[in-house]
Amino acid sequence: MTTIDGAAILISPGSIHTHEPVPRHAVETRLFRNSIRQRGLENIASHMIDDVDQQARLYSEAAMNIGHAAAVRSIARVRHKNSPPVPETLSHWITTFNSEEWAPRLRYINGSMEPFYQGPLEILRDDGTEDFIGIVFTNAAFIRDMQPHLRSIRAICMDGTFQTKPREPADIN
Repeated sequence: MTTIDGAAILISPGSIHTHEPVPRHAVETRLFRNSIRQRGLENIASHMIDDVDQQARLYSEAAMNIGHAAAVRSIARVRHKNSPPVPETLSHWITTFNSEEWAPRLRYINGSMEPFYQGPLEILRDDGTEDFIGIVFTNAAFIRDMQPHLRSIRAICMDGTFQTKPREPADIN
């Protein structure tokens, strides 16, 4: 293919390229962004800051160009896009945890096959009826590992405090 003399576009024959190659840091930037997004999908229980710090060690130049805050926001966006919808009630979470779509991601600890979600918490009333009052989560593998030490313990204190309390579903007290 040829062009008219003086044309603004020159088409080179064969494999001769007239443009600048992609800078090396652009490739590293893409790799860094892709790796932190992937970490956000794979490891939902980890802290986003730790994920960014680990990937920044591998792609230090790209991490400096992008910035720490932007990288954390990138992980947050990926997690938000890949999170289940907020259920109408607390008891609807059980359906979400047991669904084919969300169970593989929400039931287990850090990708292991050790369930973190244990089931509904129900109390038995004097009249024989059961009342649903919550959802039970526990690291059963940790409890099994600690079992030899539990025999000598006289009192166990457990904490169910979380950094945030969701505003939804509406029936959470």
